[in-house]
Amino acid sequence: MVESKPRYSKLTVTKRSLQQDAENAMGSDPIRAIIELVTNADDAYEAVQNTGKGAKGKIRIEVERRRGGSPTTLRVLDRARGMTQVEMEERLGKLGGRTSGFESGAQLRGLFGRGAKDIAHFGPVRWESKRNSEHTSFEILEASDDVRIIQLPKAEYRDTGTTVTLEIQPRFRIPQEANLMERLKRHYALRPILEDRRGREVTLNGTKVVYEPPRGKVLHDRERLSIKGYVGHECILTLYESGDFLEDNQPWEFWRHSLLIRSGRAAYEVFQGGKFGRGAYSQYLGKLFGTVDVPGLNTLIREYDDYLDHAQKPPDSKPIRLVRRDRYGLVSRNDHPYVKALYETIESALLPHLQRLRDEAERGTSIQLSDNQRRRFDRVSKVLSNYLEDVEPGGSGGAGRLPELGLQVIPSLRVVAPGERGQVSIRYRPSEVLDEPPAAKLWIEDEEGEHEPVRIPMTPRADGAYFTYTYRSSGRQEGAVTILRVGIDGIVREGLIEWRDRPDPDPVESMRFDSASYTVRDGAQRTARLLAPWDSVVDGTIVPRIEISGDPGLQLVGQAFLFVFDYDESLRAGVCPVTVRGSGVGARARVVATASGEVAEAEVRVTTGSATGVRPDIGEFNVPQRAWLEGATLKVNALDPSVKAYLGPKKDGWPGMETPHFNAMLAEILASTVVRHKLQQKYYEPYDVSRLFREYSDEIGKLLPSVHAALVPASDRRAAEPWR
Repeated sequence: MVESKPRYSKLTVTKRSLQQDAENAMGSDPIRAIIELVTNADDAYEAVQNTGKGAKGKIRIEVERRRGGSPTTLRVLDRARGMTQVEMEERLGKLGGRTSGFESGAQLRGLFGRGAKDIAHFGPVRWESKRNSEHTSFEILEASDDVRIIQLPKAEYRDTGTTVTLEIQPRFRIPQEANLMERLKRHYALRPILEDRRGREVTLNGTKVVYEPPRGKVLHDRERLSIKGYVGHECILTLYESGDFLEDNQPWEFWRHSLLIRSGRAAYEVFQGGKFGRGAYSQYLGKLFGTVDVPGLNTLIREYDDYLDHAQKPPDSKPIRLVRRDRYGLVSRNDHPYVKALYETIESALLPHLQRLRDEAERGTSIQLSDNQRRRFDRVSKVLSNYLEDVEPGGSGGAGRLPELGLQVIPSLRVVAPGERGQVSIRYRPSEVLDEPPAAKLWIEDEEGEHEPVRIPMTPRADGAYFTYTYRSSGRQEGAVTILRVGIDGIVREGLIEWRDRPDPDPVESMRFDSASYTVRDGAQRTARLLAPWDSVVDGTIVPRIEISGDPGLQLVGQAFLFVFDYDESLRAGVCPVTVRGSGVGARARVVATASGEVAEAEVRVTTGSATGVRPDIGEFNVPQRAWLEGATLKVNALDPSVKAYLGPKKDGWPGMETPHFNAMLAEILASTVVRHKLQQKYYEPYDVSRLFREYSDEIGKLLPSVHAALVPASDRRAAEPWR
């Protein structure tokens, strides 16, 4: 067969693709629009400076709220150089254009040539600009390719500047003014602007936005570090050490600790710890702060764009753009060798300081634990971890959830395909910690009749909180049934295994998550599956909007959520992956998906990232606190008078640590500290005091008996009870 001559065409950009691209860039947080507009205004003042006319100027942010579900009006105003009509059409009307001045080497932003247009994702947006006596309005209708340009009455020649007005639609939530002010003060992208106090002033509804940097001693003062593998490239490190821990469970965009990575006036991200983001050094990262100036970032971005402009393939050293389209910092170190080399340079500089901070925290503050006390701490560690990880009633029962008190067969009914092995779990949770596994018997009844009871070995969990045994049966034919009866201390529970063909699950008929709740490890990510009917996905009518609300320690990863990546044949459903990053044990939030009038919700909570869980650490700490949770370590201050009275002299090795009296007092401290931490995670905004106290009392009542049982088991109590 003879091939026909190829015909060439061009891809068509649709309104739907523009909307999806803007959603990917902006997500659901209007603060991103404010950041975009404020940095644009800052760049406009910098452009004036490049002409030799100075760069001082004010940037005004105005937020006007209305009742009754009406849009919120956002305005950002500057009095910089402004734009003529021709300039507005070139800069605002061309997607992906290199028109900001960044491409020619100016220390500006404007990396994608789309930022100003992306904000139309939140609603209709209008620019009014004055320059050279021209007064022009340029309007983009909400997330579309429709624009409207109007020539307004002429302005005075010296009257320059730009006003951007965005009508934020009600479906997007903008924080109340006090919270918005705090977020703007701390957002990493605004710091180069807010710290330029002689040249720039930013106000929110007339109040100045001021970033107060932490104070600390200098560790590195503009030290130049070479970036391995990139000749001539270096970064300039300024590092301080704070006397206090600056980690306050804020999302990384608002961290006051760690290192701000910037190039020119563009701040690209706050270093999230790299290989120190988790593990032994993570908690000490909270005492270090500063900046890393990387001139090569802007250089490599320009060079990459130059390759594209000349239709050339970029080299392996510059394979992709360094900055993520969704404005979530730099691309992954796995995707770009420069990011990997930069992170390794930063990690090498931080390592000796993190090692020193850890050594200082551990040196001479604690006493070596006895084997008995170590076992007590192992038990209580699991109890505290499981309490923080425990789900609300009706949840999915994540890995950290304790079983109910008493005896259970899980599941009580197991349906198995013919020929497959059947398996059930038997769990027993006593009301207090047992020194030995309980005596358990198992009766089996099947098609051969009732078998003689057998003693089964119950295996204790590491902390002794409950005991387990797994029963496994060989494969059976269609219709076979096995009945199990388990008895412990006079309590009997039944289970049933049935061999039959299992019907296919019912197809998905409306949008929903595949689970009502999910867990994510502290410092890690978890991907949930949002499901929607197959037919709706195929015809493209479902484009979900995903939002997360609750504890700020839980954040969505990425902003593009589409039913195009995966399909579930058995459920006849399209699948939209929704990834969440978790920070802060016990943090909770709700993920809400809306599309085509349908709503789906799921709860997410953060569990411990450590295999050993939340562990007590008794030491001498020069702080006015008795106990607090620091990462996965529960610090107990031996200098506190109430603790010191039970421990005894440190020079004698804290002899009171082994006594039931100290461990009973310690149980009260640990329980109250963990409950307080959990409620702070749950209610991070003002809350009704009387209701909070009632909930605190209820939580203490649930947790304290288990903590006491772990630290003061029955054998210790009997030894200390003279009436026995």
